[in-house]
Amino acid sequence: MKPNKSATLSLVTAIACLALAPAPANAALLAIDFNSGSSPTEAGFIGQNASGVIHSTLAGNITVAFTGQQGTFDRGATAGTNNNLYRDFLFENITGSSPDITITLSGAGIAVSTAYILTFYAYDSGDNTRRTGFTGINGTTGTPLGPVVSQGTGIPDSLGEYAVTGTFTSDGSGKLTFGVDGAPLGSERTAVNGFELNVVPEPSAALLGSLGLLALLRRRRR
Repeated sequence: MKPNKSATLSLVTAIACLALAPAPANAALLAIDFNSGSSPTEAGFIGQNASGVIHSTLAGNITVAFTGQQGTFDRGATAGTNNNLYRDFLFENITGSSPDITITLSGAGIAVSTAYILTFYAYDSGDNTRRTGFTGINGTTGTPLGPVVSQGTGIPDSLGEYAVTGTFTSDGSGKLTFGVDGAPLGSERTAVNGFELNVVPEPSAALLGSLGLLALLRRRRR
């Protein structure tokens, strides 16, 4: 008995639509809000103001270290949304250094030579001259991000308004290292409010299932 082509096509279409539908949002592997220690932390983030803090994640421990910054600064609550993330930051204003700030993620939670999705947040409500860019260094590869222009579009109306996202691959020892620089180089006015680290999503089971079904139908047609 030959299969009903119309019913089969409907089934394949339904599976394909399921496969291509956006996956539900998952919590980040690690989300850090750089703050002054006394200011509140953004919901869903972990506050950090000292270098070398070890964070426990489902993938294993991840150490977040940074160098080069002059310190952390809290501008106080700002207008708009996501005040806890965007009100405070690591900063560097000294000329002649590059990168201005270095951020390194290491530990068992970072796999060797593996791609990760990184989102960086950079905004300073009190200084619209800041231009902050992010580049993989010391063996971390990926397309440089930014610069994010502080107050480029006014006060933050969403979490992602002053953010840049890209894919970076860890080095052969299992580290992700980033140079944070003011742009153009020499402006040396750099701020970074925090970041999110995510794994690169794998192909969905629905997509793999639909491809398998299509292959089966193709064989039966022959």
